[in-house]
Amino acid sequence: MRKIAIFIVVMILGSASFKVYSHFDVSAKSAILIDAETGRSIYEKNADERLPMASTTKIITAITAIKYGNLSDVVTVSYNAATTEGSSVWLSEGEKLTLSDLLYAMMLESGNDASVAVAEHISGSVRDFAVLMNKVCKEAGAFSTNCVTPSGLDDELHYTTARDMAKIAGFAMKDEVFRDIVSTYKAVIPWEGNDWDRTLVNHNKLLINYEGADGIKTGYTKKSGRCLVSSASKDSWRLIAVTLNAADDWNDHIKMLDYAYDNFGEETDLIKKYIPLGKIRVLGSESGYINYGAGESVTIRKLSDKSEAVIRYDIPESIKAPLGKGEQIGCADIFLGNNYYKSVPLFAFEDAYRDDKLFIFREHFVRLLEILLYSVR
Repeated sequence: MRKIAIFIVVMILGSASFKVYSHFDVSAKSAILIDAETGRSIYEKNADERLPMASTTKIITAITAIKYGNLSDVVTVSYNAATTEGSSVWLSEGEKLTLSDLLYAMMLESGNDASVAVAEHISGSVRDFAVLMNKVCKEAGAFSTNCVTPSGLDDELHYTTARDMAKIAGFAMKDEVFRDIVSTYKAVIPWEGNDWDRTLVNHNKLLINYEGADGIKTGYTKKSGRCLVSSASKDSWRLIAVTLNAADDWNDHIKMLDYAYDNFGEETDLIKKYIPLGKIRVLGSESGYINYGAGESVTIRKLSDKSEAVIRYDIPESIKAPLGKGEQIGCADIFLGNNYYKSVPLFAFEDAYRDDKLFIFREHFVRLLEILLYSVR
């Protein structure tokens, strides 16, 4: 049965393009602000330039560990992990902590030692864990990122882009365990061999300085400069902001987030559930045609400048009776700019009963043709 593809272009306020501008600038060498749900860009500056990412790397390390590890596992800290250079939570060789405790140490206090302990526990070595990290990056749609270390220490082959990091952050924030960790301002984990526990305080100042902030990670090396990935959610609208090599990263993020929340975010419906989207011909039915539509609404936020949402209705020209109400007849594929967003199933809104008189006539007609053809032979 031949299918038809109907394209409908919906004009909305929003941008899916890769060149989005506004009236302000940020200190960062590279920056981006995206709508976490759709990935659409609201503001960007040199967003595709490959740069070092410092400890924002640990976003990738954490979501990889959550995907491939067991949070209740007991991890034994190696000499290699305990002696890792840079920021530390003072792990000791042979010390035992749960994988969950190490993730908090890594994401709140940015412990490089904790990140290596996590990597070695999951994959046996830092090198093998980096393979998993790169796999997760590709799963998140980040194809201009390459990971070598779980900590983010400088390496020529360890890099990302602001756009990629925003994609990775959005991907990670869909995981409840990850969200719980990065939104925690203070946590306590054991400190083996001491009479007191470790108190971990999140380096992300936005958690207490910006309303709605709920993550994600800071980073710094001399080579990378100050790096920051942040998430905020207001009125159920989550934004992801990224700055790489920023002299004034806290204010950069506040500026970008305020810009979006103050000016945009109004919801608009692309598809409304249970509202007929059209009619389809039903061959051999009493009614001839029935209504079809979606069982769910698709709503997006209005963003910065005019762009287009394209809806591709992939449905057959006709279908045969009988057809029951609620049967799927096709789908609507939604694109924002040039980027695929999601697919929505389309269903019959009515029953289509078979026309028995027509059916009997057709059967007799076909039988008559068969007899005539046989007699001609």
